[in-house]
Amino acid sequence: MTFGEKLKKARKEAGLSQEQLAEKLSVSRSAVAKWENDKGMPDIQNLKALASLLNTSIDYLLDDDSVVNFSEIKEPIVLDDYEKTGKCRSKQISRVSFVMLEC
Repeated sequence: MTFGEKLKKARKEAGLSQEQLAEKLSVSRSAVAKWENDKGMPDIQNLKALASLLNTSIDYLLDDDSVVNFSEIKEPIVLDDYEKTGKCRSKQISRVSFVMLEC
């Protein structure tokens, strides 16, 4: 079930119209419609307010029931292998395509 489907279901279970929910969040009705049609996502403040208003959790709204495939992680990174300087680490990570920036 998508975010929009879950949002719509939770809104209806709470007995709210799109207009009523939009008013409580101080957003437009079209913003709520866009979220329910998976054409956009609320910002984090609205997401927190949605979860509270609809008596649900942010996890429930965002979880798409997919399973994380840990076999995609190719190589573990051992942070102790890197030089520590000041408040951040600055050594280039070997065999990885990016470099941590110096503070």
